[in-house]
Amino acid sequence: MLSSALRSPKIIIAIGILSTLINCREHKGIIWFPGIDNEDLPAPLTIAYPQSGYSLILDQEIPEIRPQLTGSSLTDCKAVPTLPDGLTIEPRSCIITGTPSKETHESTYTIIASNRFESASTELRISTILIGTPPSIGFEGSPFTLTKNNAITPLKPDLTGSPTITCHSSPALPAGLSIHSDTCVISGTPTVQQPSQQYTITAENSYGMGTAEIAIIVTGDSEIPTITIENIRNNGTLESGFIVGKATASTTIQLVEASLDDGPYQAVSGTSSWKYKLPTDSSMRYKSMHTIGIRSKDIHGNYSDIITLQFQKGSNKDIDGNGYADVIVGANQYSNNTGRVFIFHSKGTHGINGEYSHQASRIITGEPASGFGTAIASADINGDGYGDLIVSAPSAGNQGRVYVFFSSGDAGIVITSALLASNTITGQSSSWIGNSLDVADFNGDGYADIVVGAYMAANTAGRVYVFHSTGLLGITASSASEATNIINGVPSGPYGRFGYYVATGDINGDGYGDIVVGGRDGNSYAHRAYVFHSSGSEGITASSAESASTIIEGGSTSSFAFSLAVGDINGDRYDDIAVGTTYRSIVYLFHSSGPSGITIFDASSASATVANPTATYFGTTVSLGDLNGDGYADLIVSDHDYASNTGRVYTFHSSGIDGIVSTTAQFASSTITGEMTNSFLGMEALSASDINGDGYQDLLIGARGYDAYAGRVYIFSSGVEGVNSGSVSSASSIISGPSLSSFGISIK
Repeated sequence: MLSSALRSPKIIIAIGILSTLINCREHKGIIWFPGIDNEDLPAPLTIAYPQSGYSLILDQEIPEIRPQLTGSSLTDCKAVPTLPDGLTIEPRSCIITGTPSKETHESTYTIIASNRFESASTELRISTILIGTPPSIGFEGSPFTLTKNNAITPLKPDLTGSPTITCHSSPALPAGLSIHSDTCVISGTPTVQQPSQQYTITAENSYGMGTAEIAIIVTGDSEIPTITIENIRNNGTLESGFIVGKATASTTIQLVEASLDDGPYQAVSGTSSWKYKLPTDSSMRYKSMHTIGIRSKDIHGNYSDIITLQFQKGSNKDIDGNGYADVIVGANQYSNNTGRVFIFHSKGTHGINGEYSHQASRIITGEPASGFGTAIASADINGDGYGDLIVSAPSAGNQGRVYVFFSSGDAGIVITSALLASNTITGQSSSWIGNSLDVADFNGDGYADIVVGAYMAANTAGRVYVFHSTGLLGITASSASEATNIINGVPSGPYGRFGYYVATGDINGDGYGDIVVGGRDGNSYAHRAYVFHSSGSEGITASSAESASTIIEGGSTSSFAFSLAVGDINGDRYDDIAVGTTYRSIVYLFHSSGPSGITIFDASSASATVANPTATYFGTTVSLGDLNGDGYADLIVSDHDYASNTGRVYTFHSSGIDGIVSTTAQFASSTITGEMTNSFLGMEALSASDINGDGYQDLLIGARGYDAYAGRVYIFSSGVEGVNSGSVSSASSIISGPSLSSFGISIK
């Protein structure tokens, strides 16, 4: 019996609760109370799959393996260990899907499902077995006709079978074709021509194999390689030691070959851009004619058509060896008569770029007060195939000097000071050696030699010095007295200052360089033109002006032979002579008679004359060059005095075998006028050279007086019509010189 204290209501309630707790039960973290409705509580989590084990087929997608689940929504589902490769388990449903990719033995996997209240698990046994089918293969379209060196559209078969298939061909497919080892697709570029050939294409796996018979024909290449020559045209004059061009092919160019003068084909340097170095021996004499054949070959053995052309070897003006003549400009008054020479490398078919002298490829500075750059020339002195530079400085030490600068190769001339010249020749006292100079191979050994005038030598009688190249060392003489040959002027009388002008060419056509010499007497202005023929391997052997092969009398008060030029005006393969005058304003043309050279002895009997009766200084400077590419030298004449020394230049095209038929300036082929008074357009600076390699010699004109003797140079690209008339402002390139430099006093 309870005491009165225990009969308290609070104690009775507590005893009732305690009794209820004692009779409840717990299941997986949830308390279940007897006698209470538990419908709103979640059902316990359970998981079970329809089967306890599954045997799956390798490489075949399985149907979903979906479990039976009770309980609230899953938060995660995973397999321990990880299911076989290619199978996945969905984390919110425990559904298993995928394609088995690896054969496995039967293994037991625990599948664990979880929700926010509890986890449940079940076990599955899974194995992957190999059950496949043998391949079946077929190609549509056989026989297949393919083209050599053309990529084919891939040949795709109809292919079935599993598992993995391996493919191959018997015999091996044509060179350049391949078969994919898994798909049996044939692709590539056939490289060998062949008639129809049968091939067995086999596809196999572990369950068997299937075959397909196909035929393949490979026809000839649809595209043969091509070849072009870029720096010379047929019957043109090559002013480089190299012939250059391009080669193309639908595949890859393997090599380019050249045949010189019908000799064997030999590989040249380069492929898609190629360069052939000409021999530098005596076979490449000035004006010698040659035949070049060029062909290309691709990597499959296909040859291009052969390009064959003839060319005449000219003086080598290509200093950097890119196949194109470069431009050299003298500025003898730079920095108080120190003088500079500017070298502008041709950019190939684009010619010369740049508007100012400081943009030159190389600048060479002379010695103080030397007049460096008064006369210039370019030729291959040391026989390495690259043009070298010859520069005079007539006022150096009151003697004069001549400098030779060797090209270093593809970089051109890298010397920047006259003090570092490759060779230096010093004149005799008061001789002013170098007022004029030119180059030619006088002894026929394949190396360019130098001729230099010293019109003040021997008390103004004048002398001409000839220096032979020794070969790889070039000119080894260091003083005028060491010259190979010295020609003395007339010691007395009206014919002084012998050597004021010199020019070279092959006048009698024997393959050796000849020399033409003019003078400028200070009093009477009467003078002569002297022609000296080479004797052959000994070169020029004459020792005095009076022993010249030909002497042409100019008459009194004419300043005859104030300027000279040599070239083949009438196309007979013998060089002719153009002789300029001052005050008389007449240019005299003397045609070579052949092996005897010039047989005219008086200006009054000239082969032709061109006059300008309205001018005073027409003929002060003359030049010859083939401006219209017809194989005949055209005449270029300046009148620097025109329109208050603005200056004007005239061109006269050769008519062919009759030479220049225009008799006066009014019949000029073109007329080019300067742009500023006191420019002295064309005074002492006229030249012609094919700078862009199109086969037409371009016109180069200097205007040393432009802009208060800063000077300018104008380059006119030529064509089949020569150069156009007009102002110098229409020039293809215009290059301005530095202040007070007389930039353009000389140009080559």
